Amino acid sequence: MMPDYYQRPPWWLTLIAILTVLPGLRLPWLFNSTSGENETLLYLYPLFTIFAAILAYRCYATDRKPMAWILLVLSVLSSVAIEFV
Repeated sequence: MMPDYYQRPPWWLTLIAILTVLPGLRLPWLFNSTSGENETLLYLYPLFTIFAAILAYRCYATDRKPMAWILLVLSVLSSVAIEFV
């Protein structure tokens, strides 16, 4: 059930949210490059990127814009950090 103050986010935020999810969709290639120590992180990484994008979209729509940007930045930083795992 949506609150009364729900507004649809702008198209550019939807595009940014989709772009932050794309690195998480390369899961098969991530498993080819790992040694097996950090397999749990690699399983959770795509889920995190998907949930962060969904929550950022919802937060922006309910007028919690700073929280939406924090989630999107964390998703980008995790995409950079996963390269070093």
